[in-house]
Amino acid sequence: MATVLQPADYLHHLACPHCAAPGLQVDGAGSIRCDGCGSRYPVSEDGIIEFVDPTALSGQVADELQGNTYNLSSERIAAIMAAERVAGWRTYYARQRRRSMQQLAQYMQELPVAEIVSLGTGSGREIAYLMDLLPLRTVYCSDLSLTALRMVPERLKDADIQLGLFTSDLGRCPLWSRDVPILVVAALHHTEDMHATLERLLAHGYHDVLVVEPTSNALLQLLARRGLAHRVEYSGLHPGRLNHKALRAMAQQHGYRLSLTTLWVFPEDYFRRLNSRGRLSPQVFCAALDAFSMATNTIKLGNFSVAHLQHAG
Repeated sequence: MATVLQPADYLHHLACPHCAAPGLQVDGAGSIRCDGCGSRYPVSEDGIIEFVDPTALSGQVADELQGNTYNLSSERIAAIMAAERVAGWRTYYARQRRRSMQQLAQYMQELPVAEIVSLGTGSGREIAYLMDLLPLRTVYCSDLSLTALRMVPERLKDADIQLGLFTSDLGRCPLWSRDVPILVVAALHHTEDMHATLERLLAHGYHDVLVVEPTSNALLQLLARRGLAHRVEYSGLHPGRLNHKALRAMAQQHGYRLSLTTLWVFPEDYFRRLNSRGRLSPQVFCAALDAFSMATNTIKLGNFSVAHLQHAG
C-alpha cells in the first residue's frame, strides 16, 4: 500500500525555491519555513508541500498550470485510476510508452533506485509503468499542478511504495541532494526553453539525470518547414524538441557521460485519424513501430529520446 511521507521525512533533500538554500524546517503542522530567507510554504491536508504559488505565476507558466488543473472529486479520481489499473499496458498510450519505459528501466537498473525524484510527475502514470519494471521503494514526486499530484497516491495505492509530494516549477528545481537520481518524463518540453531548463539541472551537479523527451531530427525539421510537424498542447503551449547536438554539448560542458537511445512514437490522436475505420490493430502497429525504432536507433534517428546523463565526477 502506498504511503505518503510527512514533509519532515524528506526536507533534508530539498532547498528553498526562493533562495535556493537548504535549511527548510517544519513550521507547525501546516507550513514549511526556510531558515535562510524566511519564506514560508503551506502544506496541504493530504501532505503535499506547496512550493508553487499559483497567484504569483504569469505568462506561459500560468497557462501551463491552468491546462493541468483538474476539478475532480476523490470518488471520480478513484474511478479513473481503477479503470487504468485494469487496462494496464493494453491502451494505445501505454503501448507507446512501453519501449521508453523499458529503456528507462534498463538505465536505472545500473543505479541505486531506493530513492528517486520525479519532476513533472503529473498524475503519476509513468511512475506506475516503471513500478511494473523496477522495484522502486521511495519516489519524491513533484509537479507544477497540485491537483495532478493528488491523483498519484490513488494511482499507486496498491503498490508497496513511499511517496513524497511537493509542487514545483521545473525551472526552479527545489532538490538539494545531488546523489538522488532525477527522472523527467515528457515534461521538459512543457517549459519555455527546455534546453535552458535541462542545463540548470546539469549545472547543479546532480549525479544522475534521466530524461524522456520528444526529439528533433532531419525528417521532422523538413516536415516542420512544410507545417506538418507542429503540435499544440492542451495548455496552448507549442512544445519544443530535444536537440541532440545541444544535449551532447551540455553534457560535455558540465562533465556528464551521456547514454542515449532513440525511438519513434506515433501520437494517439494521429493514430486515431489514420485508423478512422478501425481496421488497423494497435498491437500490430506498435510492434512495427518498435521494430522501426530499433533499426533507426543505430543512427540515433527517432522522434523521442531516452537519455541518461551521469556525472563523471
